Amino acid sequence: MYDPLTYRSVGVSWFDERAENFRALFTVVDSAITSGNNDQLAFTLNSITEIAKSSPFKDLANLASVRAALDDPEHEWTF
Repeated sequence: MYDPLTYRSVGVSWFDERAENFRALFTVVDSAITSGNNDQLAFTLNSITEIAKSSPFKDLANLASVRAALDDPEHEWTF
């Protein structure tokens, strides 16, 4: 059965995780700039770009699989 609150809470957790990833990566960027570590800076900026290019909604395209996952108490969400 469709429960909008469940879908909303899953969506919010995805965005919270993305936001935390960006915060952590920009902390690494600051550190790399401060220390002059160009390799670390380039690697981290590439990571930021790859995360930004990905959509947290791409896996929601197949609603049947999302509903099945939400109905399965043993389903393990990976992001």
